[in-house]
Amino acid sequence: MSDKLQDELWIVYYRAADLIPLNLLWFVASLPLITAIPALGALFYATNHMAHRGSSSWRVFMEGFRRCFGLSWRWGLMTTVILGILFFLLWFYRDMDWAYPIRLLITAILVAWIDIQLFTFPLLLEQSDQRFRTALRNSGVIFIRWPGIALGTSLLIALVALPSIFLFPPAWIFLSASLCTYLSNRAVLRAISKLKAAG
Repeated sequence: MSDKLQDELWIVYYRAADLIPLNLLWFVASLPLITAIPALGALFYATNHMAHRGSSSWRVFMEGFRRCFGLSWRWGLMTTVILGILFFLLWFYRDMDWAYPIRLLITAILVAWIDIQLFTFPLLLEQSDQRFRTALRNSGVIFIRWPGIALGTSLLIALVALPSIFLFPPAWIFLSASLCTYLSNRAVLRAISKLKAAG
C-alpha cells in the first residue's frame, strides 16, 4: 500500500467522528426522495467545509442544503439526464452483435462521465464561476494533468462504494456517502493546490 493511500486512510479514520453524523443526517434528509438531490449537495457542502477546516456539523449541512438547493438540482438533473441517455443507448444496442464496438464506446463514456462527476460538484463549490461547463472542463483538467489524484480517488471511492452496494448496503446509512464526498473534496483541493503551485 502506498504512503499516500495510507495517509488518506488515516485521515478518514480520524475524521469518522464528523463523517458518521453527517452521513446519518444525509440519509434522513434523503428519505422523502424529492429532497435526495439537495441532500447530496448539502453533504458535498458539509464535507467541503470539513476538507477546508477539519470539522463540520449539522448546522453546516443545513446551510449547504439552503445555499446549494438550486445548484444541486441543476447538477443532479444534468447528471441524471446524461446517465439516462447513456444507459438507454446501452439497452438499445444490447442485442445487436455488430454494435459491440458502439457498446464499448458508450461504456467508456459512461465510466468517464461517472468519474468526472466525482469532481464536478466540489469544483462548483470552489469556483467563483459556477457554470457546469467550467466545472466539467476543470474536472477534465484534473484527469489529464494529475491522473494519479483522479484515478487514486476514483479507486478509493470504488473501494468504499462497491462493497457498500453489494456486500453491506447499510453502510450507506452510516458512513459511505459522506466518506465518498469527503474524498472527492480532498482530491479537488489537492489538485487546486498543485495548480496554484505550478503557477
